[in-house]
Amino acid sequence: AQMHVDITPAEPSPAKEEKKPPPVGLAAMTNSKPNVLLVDDNMICLKVLSNLVGKLGCTYDTAQHGLEAVQKVSAGPELYDLVFMDLRMPVLDGIQAAKIVQELTHRKVPIVALTAEVGAEVREDCMEAGFDGFISKPAGRAVIKSEIERLVINKGPAGISIM
Repeated sequence: AQMHVDITPAEPSPAKEEKKPPPVGLAAMTNSKPNVLLVDDNMICLKVLSNLVGKLGCTYDTAQHGLEAVQKVSAGPELYDLVFMDLRMPVLDGIQAAKIVQELTHRKVPIVALTAEVGAEVREDCMEAGFDGFISKPAGRAVIKSEIERLVINKGPAGISIM
């Protein structure tokens, strides 16, 4: 006896279509990746930060002290979308460098302080110098990501966000 097997494809059962929310924040930026300048005299910190922002889909450049940061920004003030700046560095510290960077970019490039110091006085110094954010080291991925999203993608208001 011959067995007849129907090999016509069965009607696909209507798959439950998952409604994925549209990408937001960094995931939504397909056409242009934020370009971030990372400034720190500690090579290990720079490496960790570079890995973090790279994994978040940003392009980045690094500087090892404030003067190098100023030189890079003056060479192309429109190159950077955000600067993460250590405060205590040789040659030119972060606060002085931030003031110069703000002049060069007409305050269009947000600058986030990165520091191991956590006193209220340091935060006040940063506010007076015009920093747009303040992150305590060691900075985790979530904090870095939220600052990039707040200051680059959402073009959030300037003003210190306390992380």
